[in-house]
Amino acid sequence: MVATEPTSTNCSREILESIPVVMHYLRRGIRRELGDKASVPQIRALSFIRRNPASTLTTVSEYLAVSNATTSSIVDRLVKKGLVTRSEDPKERRCLQLSLTQKGQDEYRVVEQVAIAELTRVLMRLPDDQVMQIQNGLRILKEALAEERK
Repeated sequence: MVATEPTSTNCSREILESIPVVMHYLRRGIRRELGDKASVPQIRALSFIRRNPASTLTTVSEYLAVSNATTSSIVDRLVKKGLVTRSEDPKERRCLQLSLTQKGQDEYRVVEQVAIAELTRVLMRLPDDQVMQIQNGLRILKEALAEERK
């Protein structure tokens, strides 16, 4: 009898293989729609800061998986564009908190709408039951990962 990998291992492999494909598709669509308006690292930083108000440079660096120096230059460009503000942490003067400006929130909404439109175009080609399977699977994965972070 041939031993097979556990279902969870196969699913993990499928997730790891799917994420780059999805991200490549989204990046290509966003570049096509928005041009050079914002780089992918800038969009990722905006997304993280939007979900995590009062983020620090270090937390953004960890999320982007780049050095603090690289993140600092990404954030500098976002500040110059008026998309992000830096403010002093009331508890730790040496630490700066990052937040989206109204313009940053508006810009992120545009990117989000483009990404949703790109994915919707693909999902519309699938039968409703398959779309529901994808949605349910992603919801389950998100809940499991959220539970793991606790």
